[in-house]
Amino acid sequence: MRIFPMNRVLLTVATILCSSLFGLAQDTLTLSQAIKIGLEKNFSIRLARNSYSIAKNNNTLGNAGMLPRVEANGGWRLSAEEAEQVYKSTGAVATDRTTNNLNGNVQLSWTLFDGFSMFVSKEMLGNLQAMSEQSLQIAVEDALASIVVAYHNVLVQQLLAQSFTSTTKLSHERLFVAKERFAIGDGSQLQVRQAEVDLLADSTNLLRQRNTVAEAKLYLNQLLGRSPSTLFEVSSNSQSQSLLNTQDMLTQIMQNNRTLAIERLQLSNSQLTIKDLQGDRYPRLNLTSGYNFSKSSYSPGDLESAKNFGPSIGLTASVTLFNGFNVSRSIANARIAAESKAINLEQMEVQLQSQALSYINSFNLAQMLMQTEQTAVALAQQNLDVAMEKYRLGSISDIELRDMQSRLIGAQARYLSAQLQLINAEVELQTLSGTIINQFEQMLSNEE
Repeated sequence: MRIFPMNRVLLTVATILCSSLFGLAQDTLTLSQAIKIGLEKNFSIRLARNSYSIAKNNNTLGNAGMLPRVEANGGWRLSAEEAEQVYKSTGAVATDRTTNNLNGNVQLSWTLFDGFSMFVSKEMLGNLQAMSEQSLQIAVEDALASIVVAYHNVLVQQLLAQSFTSTTKLSHERLFVAKERFAIGDGSQLQVRQAEVDLLADSTNLLRQRNTVAEAKLYLNQLLGRSPSTLFEVSSNSQSQSLLNTQDMLTQIMQNNRTLAIERLQLSNSQLTIKDLQGDRYPRLNLTSGYNFSKSSYSPGDLESAKNFGPSIGLTASVTLFNGFNVSRSIANARIAAESKAINLEQMEVQLQSQALSYINSFNLAQMLMQTEQTAVALAQQNLDVAMEKYRLGSISDIELRDMQSRLIGAQARYLSAQLQLINAEVELQTLSGTIINQFEQMLSNEE
């Protein structure tokens, strides 16, 4: 049997591929495990939790200005002065005089009425906390959606790598058949050379696809907030949920969408800003109270010491009679800003409806494509099996066999692409409708 120069290269490629296929076993990462890790370690979620904690801490009566302010002050002062006292009877007498002064007080100031601004501020702080909570939920939803899609992308890329592996094995078998036929005089050297070229092309495609798998795993590790070098395998353990009808989906989005909820809270705060500004037209009433203590000692002199102590209380009222119509101008601008917020809310509702309809169409299309391509994969596999048998018998050409291989790979790639499109559309709809968290919380609770 003639030895071809390409044999050494092909042997090296085969060794690399086998090493990839039969490498060390890796832990299997299920979708539920990925979600648990992501909910705990995802960076975006952790940052959003901190932001929510700050907004929660800020939502207090004191920050709204509804509680009194109490301050305590104290001091001690020792002074030594040279005093000159002039008496008519005796004349001037110079003496050293020392003064020891001790004082302290406790003061309370409390705004009793400020045109209801303090109540408006408390409600606005509550809205800010609610917005931060919604932002946290959005961070969780986005992380969940990204993890689910990235997980299935790894799975799809692995399945596509398996398809390239099968094609490479078939090309290796084709090369063996071509060599055997050439050895017995039933084939040509050109056929052997072409089989070698196709095998190298398939090996290259497989290596590139394995690199794509590795890149997809790196991205998933990044979403999970763990070391990029963590090795794992994925498993197909999730089924697509049945899609709600269009009207139900749109209704859920209008009711539960987190971004819409934030926009509504922002509109509420814009309307509260108007009330806050209107408070400047009302008088302000402040209560002040305190307890003062002061003690001074003198040496020498006729006065030996003095002490003052006791409580005090008072009320102050103020009202702005005229400030150049600035309050009216500010209120008018606040009303315009609130109107703009209402327009933004209406615009967002229309945009979300459009996005939802687009994802619904994408979901339905993906379902039909999967059914069609699944049939195409089965037929292409059958045709390739028949073609390979005919090739062994010499009844079809290399070009015809290669065409069958390409058709199978194309059908498999289209089927897997439709599967990923289906997952992506489903996850996006769950995110828009605010149901993705409940969806996967239920999945995790069922597994426990």
